[in-house]
Amino acid sequence: MKYWSCCKRKTSDFNTFLAQEGCTTGTHVWTKKDALNIHIVFEGEKEFHRSVKLWGVIDVKRSYVNMTATKIELTMRKAEPLLWASLELPVSNAQGKKENSDQ
Repeated sequence: MKYWSCCKRKTSDFNTFLAQEGCTTGTHVWTKKDALNIHIVFEGEKEFHRSVKLWGVIDVKRSYVNMTATKIELTMRKAEPLLWASLELPVSNAQGKKENSDQ
């Protein structure tokens, strides 16, 4: 089944899917959704959550996690040899204003 994530109208025919209009409600975000979601449970009941919007794509096969008694070290390799300004993608002014107005 193929569908746009914004409106979930499903079709099994690819050409019909390409001709299908997007939804008329909500806003489309025309950026890549490269994100890292971390969920760690330790010492039985303690939890750590973190979501990071990444600047680019990570090569998962060349990335790894190192765990010791005092820390967890996450080493990620970039998929493309491009220079990133930082690990996290900065929030755009439009997105930041919208999130602040929602609070």
